[in-house]
Amino acid sequence: MTDTMNDEALHEAISLSGQLPLSYSTYSQALSEAELLNLNERNLMLLNAIEVAEVQRYISDADSDDGVQVELLRLEAKVDLLLSLMNQLLSQQNELPQPSTVSLSAMALNWQSGAIKASAGDYLVVELHVHNAVAMPLRLPLRVTNSERGELYGLSSLTQNALDKFLFRQHRRAIAVSRQARSDA
Repeated sequence: MTDTMNDEALHEAISLSGQLPLSYSTYSQALSEAELLNLNERNLMLLNAIEVAEVQRYISDADSDDGVQVELLRLEAKVDLLLSLMNQLLSQQNELPQPSTVSLSAMALNWQSGAIKASAGDYLVVELHVHNAVAMPLRLPLRVTNSERGELYGLSSLTQNALDKFLFRQHRRAIAVSRQARSDA
Protein backbone atom coordinates (compact mmCIF):
# COMPACT_ATOMS: atom_id res chain seq x y z
CA MET A 1 0.00 0.00 0.00
CA THR A 2 2.91 2.32 0.74
CA ASP A 3 4.31 1.68 -2.75
CA THR A 4 1.00 2.71 -4.31
CA MET A 5 0.94 5.90 -2.26
CA ASN A 6 4.56 6.65 -3.24
CA ASP A 7 3.76 6.04 -6.94
CA GLU A 8 0.76 8.38 -6.76
CA ALA A 9 2.85 11.08 -5.03
CA LEU A 10 5.56 10.73 -7.68
CA HIS A 11 2.99 10.95 -10.50
CA GLU A 12 1.53 14.10 -8.92
CA ALA A 13 5.00 15.66 -8.43
CA ILE A 14 5.99 15.19 -12.07
CA SER A 15 3.59 17.51 -13.83
CA LEU A 16 3.23 20.23 -16.40
CA SER A 17 2.01 23.39 -14.71
CA GLY A 18 1.32 26.83 -16.06
CA GLN A 19 -0.98 28.97 -18.17
CA LEU A 20 -2.14 26.76 -21.06
CA PRO A 21 -4.91 27.28 -23.63
CA LEU A 22 -7.80 25.08 -22.53
CA SER A 23 -11.29 24.25 -23.75
CA TYR A 24 -13.62 21.42 -22.78
CA SER A 25 -16.80 19.54 -23.59
CA THR A 26 -19.08 18.00 -20.97
CA TYR A 27 -20.62 14.53 -21.35
CA SER A 28 -23.34 12.78 -19.36
CA GLN A 29 -21.41 9.51 -19.33
CA ALA A 30 -17.95 8.11 -19.95
CA LEU A 31 -16.78 7.89 -23.56
CA SER A 32 -17.42 4.63 -25.39
CA GLU A 33 -14.58 2.23 -26.17
CA ALA A 34 -14.59 3.34 -29.82
CA GLU A 35 -14.40 7.02 -28.83
CA LEU A 36 -11.57 6.25 -26.39
CA LEU A 37 -9.72 4.28 -29.08
CA ASN A 38 -9.87 7.26 -31.49
CA LEU A 39 -8.86 9.67 -28.74
CA ASN A 40 -5.93 7.45 -27.68
CA GLU A 41 -4.65 7.12 -31.26
CA ARG A 42 -4.83 10.88 -31.79
CA ASN A 43 -3.11 11.64 -28.47
CA LEU A 44 -0.40 9.06 -29.13
CA MET A 45 0.29 10.60 -32.54
CA LEU A 46 0.42 14.08 -30.97
CA LEU A 47 2.75 13.05 -28.13
CA ASN A 48 5.04 11.29 -30.62
CA ALA A 49 5.09 14.43 -32.80
CA ILE A 50 6.04 16.54 -29.78
CA GLU A 51 8.82 14.11 -28.91
CA VAL A 52 10.18 14.31 -32.46
CA ALA A 53 9.99 18.12 -32.36
CA GLU A 54 11.96 18.19 -29.11
CA VAL A 55 14.73 15.80 -30.16
CA GLN A 56 18.11 17.47 -30.24
CA ARG A 57 20.25 16.66 -33.22
CA TYR A 58 23.84 15.62 -32.84
CA ILE A 59 26.44 15.00 -35.50
CA SER A 60 28.38 11.92 -34.46
CA ASP A 61 31.73 13.37 -35.50
CA ALA A 62 31.93 16.90 -36.87
CA ASP A 63 35.31 16.15 -38.45
CA SER A 64 34.19 13.04 -40.28
CA ASP A 65 33.44 13.22 -43.96
CA ASP A 66 30.14 11.34 -43.76
CA GLY A 67 28.15 12.60 -46.73
CA VAL A 68 25.09 10.51 -45.81
CA GLN A 69 24.94 12.03 -42.32
CA VAL A 70 25.21 15.56 -43.72
CA GLU A 71 22.53 14.89 -46.34
CA LEU A 72 20.18 13.42 -43.72
CA LEU A 73 20.64 16.50 -41.54
CA ARG A 74 19.88 18.77 -44.51
CA LEU A 75 16.70 16.82 -45.31
CA GLU A 76 15.68 16.86 -41.66
CA ALA A 77 16.16 20.65 -41.54
CA LYS A 78 13.94 21.03 -44.62
CA VAL A 79 11.21 18.85 -43.11
CA ASP A 80 11.47 20.81 -39.83
CA LEU A 81 11.03 24.07 -41.72
CA LEU A 82 8.02 22.71 -43.61
CA LEU A 83 6.41 21.44 -40.40
CA SER A 84 7.08 24.75 -38.68
CA LEU A 85 5.41 26.68 -41.51
CA MET A 86 2.42 24.32 -41.47
CA ASN A 87 2.14 24.73 -37.70
CA GLN A 88 2.13 28.53 -38.10
CA LEU A 89 -0.63 28.33 -40.72
CA LEU A 90 -2.73 26.03 -38.55
CA SER A 91 -2.22 28.30 -35.54
CA GLN A 92 -3.40 31.30 -37.54
CA GLN A 93 -6.48 29.42 -38.80
CA ASN A 94 -7.53 28.11 -35.40
CA GLU A 95 -7.86 30.67 -32.67
CA LEU A 96 -6.48 29.32 -29.42
CA PRO A 97 -8.79 29.20 -26.41
CA GLN A 98 -8.10 31.39 -23.37
CA PRO A 99 -5.17 30.20 -21.23
CA SER A 100 -6.02 28.82 -17.80
CA THR A 101 -3.81 27.96 -14.87
CA VAL A 102 -3.53 24.17 -14.87
CA SER A 103 -1.39 21.33 -13.61
CA LEU A 104 -1.37 18.12 -15.64
CA SER A 105 0.03 14.97 -14.05
CA ALA A 106 -0.04 11.40 -15.34
CA MET A 107 -3.17 10.76 -13.29
CA ALA A 108 -5.18 13.99 -13.20
CA LEU A 109 -5.69 17.57 -14.32
CA ASN A 110 -6.03 20.34 -11.75
CA TRP A 111 -7.36 23.74 -12.80
CA GLN A 112 -7.87 27.17 -11.39
CA SER A 113 -11.26 27.67 -9.80
CA GLY A 114 -13.82 28.67 -12.42
CA ALA A 115 -11.76 27.58 -15.46
CA ILE A 116 -14.03 24.55 -15.90
CA LYS A 117 -17.64 24.61 -14.82
CA ALA A 118 -18.49 21.02 -13.90
CA SER A 119 -19.64 19.02 -10.90
CA ALA A 120 -18.16 15.95 -9.27
CA GLY A 121 -19.05 12.88 -11.33
CA ASP A 122 -19.30 14.75 -14.65
CA TYR A 123 -17.31 13.49 -17.62
CA LEU A 124 -15.27 15.88 -19.74
CA VAL A 125 -12.94 15.89 -22.69
CA VAL A 126 -10.46 18.69 -22.11
CA GLU A 127 -8.48 20.05 -25.04
CA LEU A 128 -5.17 21.31 -23.71
CA HIS A 129 -2.55 22.94 -25.92
CA VAL A 130 0.64 21.64 -24.32
CA HIS A 131 3.35 22.53 -26.84
CA ASN A 132 4.03 25.47 -29.17
CA ALA A 133 5.64 23.29 -31.84
CA VAL A 134 2.40 21.38 -32.48
CA ALA A 135 -0.86 23.20 -33.23
CA MET A 136 -3.10 20.31 -32.12
CA PRO A 137 -4.29 20.04 -28.53
CA LEU A 138 -4.02 17.01 -26.29
CA ARG A 139 -7.56 15.64 -25.75
CA LEU A 140 -7.91 14.26 -22.25
CA PRO A 141 -10.89 12.23 -20.99
CA LEU A 142 -11.60 13.22 -17.38
CA ARG A 143 -14.00 12.28 -14.64
CA VAL A 144 -14.48 15.33 -12.42
CA THR A 145 -13.70 14.65 -8.75
CA ASN A 146 -14.26 18.18 -7.45
CA SER A 147 -14.62 21.76 -8.74
CA GLU A 148 -10.88 22.01 -9.49
CA ARG A 149 -9.79 18.48 -10.41
CA GLY A 150 -10.52 15.69 -12.83
CA GLU A 151 -8.97 12.23 -13.02
CA LEU A 152 -7.84 10.78 -16.33
CA TYR A 153 -9.58 7.61 -17.49
CA GLY A 154 -9.52 5.38 -20.53
CA LEU A 155 -5.94 6.00 -21.66
CA SER A 156 -4.30 3.03 -23.36
CA SER A 157 -0.99 1.81 -21.94
CA LEU A 158 0.85 3.21 -25.00
CA THR A 159 -0.77 6.63 -24.60
CA GLN A 160 -0.21 6.62 -20.83
CA ASN A 161 3.46 5.76 -21.37
CA ALA A 162 3.87 8.53 -23.96
CA LEU A 163 2.17 11.01 -21.59
CA ASP A 164 4.47 9.93 -18.74
CA LYS A 165 7.54 10.48 -20.93
CA PHE A 166 6.28 13.88 -22.10
CA LEU A 167 5.58 15.03 -18.54
CA PHE A 168 8.98 13.78 -17.36
CA ARG A 169 10.76 15.69 -20.15
CA GLN A 170 8.84 18.87 -19.28
CA HIS A 171 9.60 18.39 -15.57
CA ARG A 172 13.31 17.90 -16.28
CA ARG A 173 13.33 20.98 -18.49
CA ALA A 174 11.64 23.08 -15.75
CA ILE A 175 14.24 21.93 -13.21
CA ALA A 176 17.09 22.80 -15.62
CA VAL A 177 15.63 26.27 -16.25
CA SER A 178 15.22 26.82 -12.50
CA ARG A 179 18.81 25.78 -11.82
CA GLN A 180 20.09 28.01 -14.62
CA ALA A 181 18.12 30.98 -13.25
CA ARG A 182 19.59 30.42 -9.77
CA SER A 183 23.14 30.16 -11.10
CA ASP A 184 22.67 33.33 -13.20
CA ALA A 185 21.46 35.28 -10.16
